Amino acid sequence: MKEQSNENSKDRNQREWENPDNWSGGCFGIYKSEKDSRLLVPKKNPKMGWTFNFAKPQAYLILVGILALGATIATIAILLDKR
Repeated sequence: MKEQSNENSKDRNQREWENPDNWSGGCFGIYKSEKDSRLLVPKKNPKMGWTFNFAKPQAYLILVGILALGATIATIAILLDKR
């Protein structure tokens, strides 16, 4: 039964990914689908990498964390350069 559930989930995720209504942002490829269980999904053009499913709150937390880490590293580099 679990195997069938996984297959249904994969099928549903694929249908959601293929639905153009779940994509916005033009070339930026912003994806948002509450029905898709994945946090990370391939971009519309899979050769371009991956994107977050912005229907998941975790996507925003990870994005803020990445930005905060980058800002922290840049700040430390600037402070160390002034010595």
